[in-house]
Amino acid sequence: MVRSNGYASIVIVLTPDAEGLLGAPIVRDPAHSNPLWKFPGGKGEGDETGAQTASRELEEETGIAVSTSVFKTKNIIGSEEKKERAIHAQDGTFVKTESHFFYPYYVLLAEMPKLKDVGDEGEKVAFAHVQDILNANTKKMFLGNHYDLLIKFLKTRELEIKNFSSEFGIDLSKPHTSTTCAYIAQMQS
Repeated sequence: MVRSNGYASIVIVLTPDAEGLLGAPIVRDPAHSNPLWKFPGGKGEGDETGAQTASRELEEETGIAVSTSVFKTKNIIGSEEKKERAIHAQDGTFVKTESHFFYPYYVLLAEMPKLKDVGDEGEKVAFAHVQDILNANTKKMFLGNHYDLLIKFLKTRELEIKNFSSEFGIDLSKPHTSTTCAYIAQMQS
C-alpha cells in the first residue's frame, strides 16, 4: 500500500452527452464510510503533484485519461486549500483528525468520453447532468463539499462554460430529463 503524501485532488469534468446536455462523470464507493456520489479524486501517493494525483484518480475511477496539462484550477477556490476532518468509526466514535492540502481541478471536454462501469477499486461510475447533481444534493445523495465546489465552479466560471457550450453546440437552455437523478437514486442501494 502506498502512503498518502498529504495532498488530495478532485476533478470536475464537464462534457456534453449525446443529446447535447452538459454533465459530468461521478463516482460512488459503496465500501466507503460515507458512500455518497462525488466527483473523481482522491489522495496523492508518493511524490505525485496535485495534478498528477487528479489525473491518476480520474483514470482509475472513470477510465478517462487526460494529460495534466489540460487541468485548470483558476478561480474555483484557489490553487490549494488546507482541509481538516474528523475520522469516525462506523459506530460514530471519534478516531482521529486528518488534514491534507486539497487541490480542485476542472477540465472541459468537447466529447463525452467512454466511462468504465466500475472503477479500479469498485467505485460505481455514472454520468450525471449538472442540473441533476444540483437536485441530488437536496436528497443528500451527493457529497457536500463536492457539491459546494460545483456551485463555486459554476459561479466563477460561468462565462467560460457559456463560451465552451456555444463553441461545441451544447444547449444550456434545454431542460434536463431528470432520468439521471432517478438513476443515481436507484444506484444508492
